[in-house]
Amino acid sequence: MQKSLRKLRKSQTGFSLIEIIMSIGILAIMSIFIMQMYIKAASLKEMAFDKDYALSAAQTALEVYKSHGPDPENWLNAGSLFSKEAVVNRINESSNYAVEYYYDKNWQPANDKPAQGYTLRITIETQENIILPGDLIQTEVSVIRIHPYLLSEENNTILCNLHSGSYFPFLLSERT
Repeated sequence: MQKSLRKLRKSQTGFSLIEIIMSIGILAIMSIFIMQMYIKAASLKEMAFDKDYALSAAQTALEVYKSHGPDPENWLNAGSLFSKEAVVNRINESSNYAVEYYYDKNWQPANDKPAQGYTLRITIETQENIILPGDLIQTEVSVIRIHPYLLSEENNTILCNLHSGSYFPFLLSERT
């Protein structure tokens, strides 16, 4: 019995250097794929959060627009979604115009378009420069991410885009 134990001890040897190097190589290759999955999961999490927050902000903006009318001055008293430093941009020479609100990367209101952040744009289309009682006004609310996501090169990603037709029975002053 002792002879068989000695034979067993002599036959058992440790790992060779080649086996250790191969196992480290296999682990390195597997870790590359695991890290890619981790980075992609983090990017998808950020995208989901942005889309959820953008949809909430766009819906809130549309509800404020519907309840306070198409004049951007009336929106500023409606809550923290709109900053007092909103930029009103004309789209073209027609009566259409857009109001843009800027947010930083933490969704806090910003005074101007930040390098990393978001833009909430409300575009209002009418037939003339005057909104008369009974006009049907087409409105588009869009939220745009200015900076790209991780491992992406695409700037200005549209996160949310809502359309609405609104009827305002009350008289509003002429826009400039």
